[in-house]
Parts: sequence; structure tokens; C-alpha cells
Amino acid sequence: MKRIVAFLLAAVIFILPLGAVDLYGELADASPSLMPASIGGDWTVVALARAGKLDKSLADTYYVNAVEYVAALDGVLHQSRYTEYSRMILALGAIGRDPRDVGGYDLVKPLGDFDAVIKQGMNGAAWALIALDSNGYQISYPTGVKNRTTRDKLIEHILGYQQADGSFGGLDGSEVEYTAMALLALANYSDRDDVSDAIDRGVEYLSGAQGKSGGFPSRWGESSEVTSYVIIALAKLGIEPDDERFTKDNSLYDNLESYRAGDGYAHVKSQLEYNRMATEQALLALTAVDRMQSGKNSLFDYSDITPDTSKPSTTQGLSGKNPAVKVPSISGTVEFGDIGGENSHECLTAAEALASRGILTGYEDGSFRPDNSLTRAEFAAIIVRALGLTSGGKSSGFVDVASDAWYSEYVAAASRYGLIEGVGSNRYDPDGRITREVAAVVVARAAKLCGFDTTRDSVAIRNSLSPFADYIKSSSWARESLAFCCDEGILDATALNLRPLDPVLRGETAMMIYALLSGAKLI
Repeated sequence: MKRIVAFLLAAVIFILPLGAVDLYGELADASPSLMPASIGGDWTVVALARAGKLDKSLADTYYVNAVEYVAALDGVLHQSRYTEYSRMILALGAIGRDPRDVGGYDLVKPLGDFDAVIKQGMNGAAWALIALDSNGYQISYPTGVKNRTTRDKLIEHILGYQQADGSFGGLDGSEVEYTAMALLALANYSDRDDVSDAIDRGVEYLSGAQGKSGGFPSRWGESSEVTSYVIIALAKLGIEPDDERFTKDNSLYDNLESYRAGDGYAHVKSQLEYNRMATEQALLALTAVDRMQSGKNSLFDYSDITPDTSKPSTTQGLSGKNPAVKVPSISGTVEFGDIGGENSHECLTAAEALASRGILTGYEDGSFRPDNSLTRAEFAAIIVRALGLTSGGKSSGFVDVASDAWYSEYVAAASRYGLIEGVGSNRYDPDGRITREVAAVVVARAAKLCGFDTTRDSVAIRNSLSPFADYIKSSSWARESLAFCCDEGILDATALNLRPLDPVLRGETAMMIYALLSGAKLI
């Protein structure tokens, strides 16, 4: 699942005082979701666009997704978390799109409600100021707002959080990341004496809070994200990541690089494994440093961006796509509590992106349960919803699929389009567990409908599968499909084992379907 990011993140050489170091390369284990309000979405768009690494077609994909997303929410991104507006404003602005007209919705206007903005405390005020200043947006006001936002009010609100030691208090007291956030927001106003003094004290606090490792403590312990936040803020102030004030036994840059894991960055060192959120924040930090050192506008100063008023292409899919394939549009935002947060599951982006289109669902308690297995009926339902296929009736021809079963239309549609086969004796076995190799076969057949060439000769199949220690356990009839899925990043080609006979899990299914639709240029 590295194809798009590998293309986007071709090596960029940043010339740091530490020497020429390749700070990009392949920094993610999956293609960006390019979905608003998701990991792999807004912040990835900002980082790649500001690094000059976001292809126009992919920028258009994000914009089309943004228009769908905002329309599905009728322009109300959140009732109380107004950083949702600020983040989308920054992402849209980074690709030259006007956030004041996103399919007819103005995302800047809600920031005119001061009381709503500061419900998140300093966090809301800081990001509102950063978003407004990114392109010098004039503040407008929603109807009926009594307490109107001004830049002075936002500044005063942020300054009110500074503590005696120079730090800025967060929701749970003084935190390094809140201090970095405040400095980033206030940097444009350093000509004011009170702001200049606050910035100096904040920088001094950060220098004192830095440990010998070059990192910082936080409520969760030391993490790469905190280091990234500090690097971004200091870059805005023109301070290098190896400035003597921020070099103990190690510099800020040394500390960030100590989190390198696989093709990206880890969240914490106790679990030194790729983390999408950590990688995303590191990309922002490294892009901020590069822009500072190159004499370019800072990360969130968009005055150098040419507005893009072109009509984005809405043509989706590969040239050989079956006309019946119509991926559902975004119908709303979905979050699963058990796979998000600080230790987010690797399937988070895929699961929430697919759920926003109604392709898969969670449980009644709001969980996703990525390690649960799936029945054959459930898998058929997911693949049919993913491709937007219709059955034309409930009759599947399988004797064990009752016409009144919840899955009857899905099984009928999957059968009609040749996605599934029975298990013999005209039975489908809807309640049986679906294995990874059967799932790969179904996904490969779906890929063919999407326009992929899924054929492989015996040599290609052997070359694709031989790196897996257990590939010989796979059924001969499944190997061409398994090879295709490995070649296209639908299955992890870097894994040690293929596990063909293991039940496929919900998290694995989400990533497989998401990779298929992304590779087919359908989302």
C-alpha cells in the first residue's frame, strides 16, 4: 500500500547544518486518504503541498472529497470543536482552494463566533488565528452572533494562558505542545511589545524544558509529535532545529530522527513502529524547516500560493472500469473510539474513510473491533457496497441463502457479477468464516470490475509469492489472486507470512478494500 506515497514522497534533500540528509523517502505505509477530518487527509495535504510534492490530480481528489464531506454535514463540521474548521481551511488554502466557497459553504465564517471558537480553550483560539492569518482572511460573522471574533480577542485569549514560567497552559495545565502552538499563532504579531515578551519567555521555557535526548516530556511521556510541534513553531520564528538553545546531548532534529521506524516515524520509543499520525506531524515539521532554510514563506503563510479556480475533474476510475461500479459518495463523518487516539490502529484511516461512505459499519457501542473475523455473508456485503453494485433481486441461486436474510441481496449481487462462488452442493455457507485467500480472490475479481488487469503467469505468481515463508500453504486456485493483491499493495508484500488459511479480520478487510478503491482511483 505504498504506491501513491512512494510517488509523492520522492526524496527531497534538505541542507541542514548537520549535513545533507534525505528527510523524505517513503514515509508512509499506505496512500494518503485525502479525506477531510482524517489521518492521512488534511495535514498530509498541507505537508505535501507545501513541500511541492502534491500532484494536481491528487489535490483535486482532496478538494472533491472536501466538497462532498462539507455538503454531507450541511456545512456544520462540528458543534463545539471549531478546530475542525481551522484545519480544513489550512488544507484547502494549501492547494489554492478558497475555503469561503466549498460547494457553496463558507468555512471561514463560523470562526467569527468567538464564544464557539474558544470552547476548546487556547487550542481553538490559536488554530483559528493561524487559519485566519494563513491567507489574510477577513473575519465575517454568522447571523445572530453576539460575541464577534477579532484578531485582538484571539491574541488576548492566547496570552491569557501564559504561566509564570513562560509556558502556556493547556487543558490539563502547562504543556510543551500548547506552548509551541501559542508561539506559532502569535509569531505574526511580534511587533507588539506584549506579544514579543510572551514569545521570548515561551522560547526560554521550551529550551529549559528540553531533555538531554533533545525531546520533551508530555502527559503521555516523550513523543515524536511533541518534538514536531516545537520544530514547526521555532521554524516560524526562524530558529533552527539544532540551535544551541535547543541542543542538549542531542538537538531537536536528532531527537525527531531517533523516532524513525520503517518507512516513517514512531509515536513513542517504547513501541518503535510506524505510526501514521506521528509520520504526518514529522512531515509538517520537516517541511517547515525546509521552507525556512530555503527562504520561502513559512509553513502556514499562503501568500505565495496562486489561487486555483479550475473545475476539478470528476472523472473517476481506470479506463477499463465496468459502468456498474459506482462507489458511494461521502454521507457523513464516522469515528471509531477503539482504533483512534494516541495509539491508533493501522486500519484507522481505511475504516473511517469507508464508514463515511456507508461501505462498512461499526458496532452499536461505537467500536470497530478490528480483530474480529468476518462471515462470508458479511464480506460479500462489504465488497458489494464498496462497488455500489445492485442485485436486481434477492435470488442468489444458493439453497442456504434465504430470500428474507439481511444479506440476500448482497450475496445475489456478488454472485451476479461473478465475485463469489459457492462451497459445493449449491451452497454458499453465509455464516462460515472467510479466509484471507478467499478474500483475496473476491477482491481480485472486484479489481477486474474496477479496470485492473489481474492476470499473472506462473513465473510472475511464483516471484510475487515466494518471499512468503508459508505461501505453499495457499490453495493453487487462489495464488494468482494472492499475487495480484501483493503486487498492488492490497496485501502487505513486506510481511513474513501470507497466512492464506487464517480468517481475514475486519481491520485487514478495511485496508484491503480501501487500497483497492484508492488504486482504482475511485476514492
